[in-house]
Amino acid sequence: MRRILLLSVCLVAGTVIVTFFWPSGAYEMGNVHPELRNLNAPYRAVSVSYFADGGSIGITIVDATEDTLLIALPVEYDYARLFVGAEHASAPGAIEVPLNEDTLRMLTSIIEDHRSMGGSSASALLALRGSFRDHASIICRAGLHFIDSKQ
Repeated sequence: MRRILLLSVCLVAGTVIVTFFWPSGAYEMGNVHPELRNLNAPYRAVSVSYFADGGSIGITIVDATEDTLLIALPVEYDYARLFVGAEHASAPGAIEVPLNEDTLRMLTSIIEDHRSMGGSSASALLALRGSFRDHASIICRAGLHFIDSKQ
């Protein structure tokens, strides 16, 4: 009986570890959109906005040389379109550019590497990638928020 319990605990722990530490999908830098590819790492700041229009995502990236890139991924197109120059597709200065899988993977990687304790990064990752760890992250944040509100 102890052996089965120990095996079960190890299996669950292993699954959790693999789920949370499995690397994100790789991307080919040559296929990433030039606006994003031209930013100089390390990034000084990355902020994510999750809009109440149904879930459009706005991203601001400030690179090592203080260059700023504003990106919008509108929800009405299921995040299949990319706009640069503004954080929302309807904002002045938003210019649509081609979006491919490598660009989307690099964006999710940047968001993941620079996410804060705020819910916008977690919500954006859930919308863009939708992996188990993104769902778990949202649930954990909600649980922590619930615990903090009780104190």
